[in-house]
Amino acid sequence: MSSFWYLIKEGFRNIVANRLMSFASIGTLVACMLLIGSSLLFSMNVNQIIGYVSEQNEIEVELADDIEEDELPDIDKQISLIDNVYDRMYISKDALLKEQQAKSEDLAELLAPFEEIGENPLYNSYRLKIKDPSQLASTVMKLESIPGVTAVRAQTEVAEIVTSIKHAVATGGFFIVAILIVVSLVII
Repeated sequence: MSSFWYLIKEGFRNIVANRLMSFASIGTLVACMLLIGSSLLFSMNVNQIIGYVSEQNEIEVELADDIEEDELPDIDKQISLIDNVYDRMYISKDALLKEQQAKSEDLAELLAPFEEIGENPLYNSYRLKIKDPSQLASTVMKLESIPGVTAVRAQTEVAEIVTSIKHAVATGGFFIVAILIVVSLVII
């Protein structure tokens, strides 16, 4: 215990004796720690924002007109087996017609004649949310291979941009933190 107190006393004596160098070292370490913390917070915030944007990324799956109601559970099961899909919602052509009419009055006027004659020009569909935008292309390919699916609409450009931004921020943040840790170690 006496050697511990000796080391503490010598440490304080050396800090006082070398005030300028001690102040510079402590100031540099505090600055490095603040920069490390700031870059980590920035990286985490960007990842949260990118995560939110990628959650908004939807895929629309158009089903064939000749699909019977008893075939829908099989299609639903096949969609649920795709790993990258975490949420799916079936939308009938009648529900889609009402949704489109609610969007604007002009669109409602254009679709009104179809509703009057009882002929709906729209299609049954699924709206899917995906887990990982970087796997969007393979998810679209799996969806297109399901019997009864006529078209798959996905925003592949948005997914690619989101993935590249996320990768760039993660890589940049890692290098900044690594450089600041090395600087801190050299100062210590």
